This record gives sequence, structure tokens and C-alpha cells, in this order.
Amino acid sequence: MTGRGRLPAWAWPLLALPVVAIVGVWAYRTISAGIQARLEATLRTMVGADVSALRQWLTAEANLAEMMAADPRVRAEIAELVALARRTGGDAEALKAAPAQARLRDLLAPAVSRQENAGFFVVDPPAWSSRASSTSASAPGWC
Repeated sequence: MTGRGRLPAWAWPLLALPVVAIVGVWAYRTISAGIQARLEATLRTMVGADVSALRQWLTAEANLAEMMAADPRVRAEIAELVALARRTGGDAEALKAAPAQARLRDLLAPAVSRQENAGFFVVDPPAWSSRASSTSASAPGWC
């Protein structure tokens, strides 16, 4: 029974091909969108956690700096270094060789030695603000 309106057996797969292609594209896009949404949510969570951890770390570091700066011995050594910087025009060698620098290092050593990449620096706010437009590295206040 081979009627005129009947398709040969090999033609049926060709007719099904567009349907299979459309279903495949739809499945790919649906799965891809789901994976991308999950990845985006995971990355947002990770960034949020990192930001929170960084804020906590910065708060702890600020608290440590405030605690060290509140020590009257530290304040005295810093005052001596600032006075020396103002007298010498911020001469780096004079500041590094100053006895106050050595005493300050000794005072801060217990706190600084517990952290791998910690150090300290002293900022003289009046010299720092007056130097905002200066490019000279030898101006007062830079140690």
C-alpha cells in the first residue's frame, strides 16, 4: 500500500529534526540560565562574606592602632619624631637614625611581631594637609 500522499520512511526523521532542534535549544537555554543564576548567587554570597570579613579585619586593625596610639610612651616618641621631622625638613635618614625611632620600634614590637606583614608609620597631619598639592619628597612630615 504505497499511496500517493504517503511519505517514505526515511522522510519522517527529517520532519522530526526541527522539533528536536527546538527542544534542544530550549533545554540548553533553560539549563544555562539556571546554572548562571546559581553561579551569580554563589559569587554574590562569596563577595558579601569577603566584604564582611574585610570590614571586621579593618575594625580590628583600627582598634589595635588606637590602642597602641593611646599609650603615653608611644605618644611621647611620636611627638619627638614629629618635632625632629619639622626641624630637619623631613630628612628620612635623620628620622630613621633617631633614638625615638628605635624606642618606638621597641614599644610597638610586641604588637607588630604577631602579624606577618605589619609595620607602622607616623603621619604629621599639619604637614600632611599642607603638602596635599606638593610633589617634593623632601617636604616636612614625610618619614
